[in-house]
Amino acid sequence: MGHLWSLIKMKMAIIGCGKMATAMVLGMPKDKLEFFGYNPTFKKAEDLMAKLGGTAVSNLDDIPACDLYLIGAKPQHLGVLKKTFSPPKDATLISLMAGITIDSLKEGFSLERVIRLMPNTPCLVGVGVVGLIASQEVKDETLSFVTGLLANVGLVQILKDEELMNVITAFTGSGPAYIFEVANILSKLMSEQGFEKEVAQKLVEQMILGAATLMSKASESPQELRNDVTSKGGTTEAALNILKAKNLEGMIESAIKANITRAQELAGENK
Repeated sequence: MGHLWSLIKMKMAIIGCGKMATAMVLGMPKDKLEFFGYNPTFKKAEDLMAKLGGTAVSNLDDIPACDLYLIGAKPQHLGVLKKTFSPPKDATLISLMAGITIDSLKEGFSLERVIRLMPNTPCLVGVGVVGLIASQEVKDETLSFVTGLLANVGLVQILKDEELMNVITAFTGSGPAYIFEVANILSKLMSEQGFEKEVAQKLVEQMILGAATLMSKASESPQELRNDVTSKGGTTEAALNILKAKNLEGMIESAIKANITRAQELAGENK
């Protein structure tokens, strides 16, 4: 792989230059790819291609034949894409569309080589999580090349069961939003208790960063780390008792189930 990786360079077309596609490609090694970008709002494609040293196009027909096609469009736009976009039959399609199955993509674009990815926004800063599953027809060297491209954006988890894509979407794909929501609530409450808004936000950010860093470096489980903070009869225990009484775990479970259900609905709506 090391020798092969040093020799390969491929053309990649990015169809839909939104936040998630941007998060993925900005971390990829620029010397391994020649980029072409399309977005309905041309300026988005132009801005992203300027960062990548690539070529922005205003029409899908203007994209030359590429080895890889990264689909960053929303699942709801699949129907339009199927009518307006026809990649070469021997190309590899890389989809970021939540809930859209490999079979749907094969049928919709009349090709066999499909890779589904579920990244998250921390890929923008190189500490993301990417779920990946590939159709059997994807060449080993192509899969190795793609996983190599993703190495700089975060942890890549290769899946064998496509059903797990909806699960990883609910946990790590959407997970940052859950953390951001908690951060927003904590910052708001802290500012209401007398801290300036900017100071409260910075303190909460550092607390979350510190907790995540400690969890990644410590040998203890999250439960053990929680217990380390919780003294019998202390302030942390008082707060955790409220979270337990309000059934925080049940609320999170319901949220995860709603996420998975919505992914399944998207698959049905956008075949």
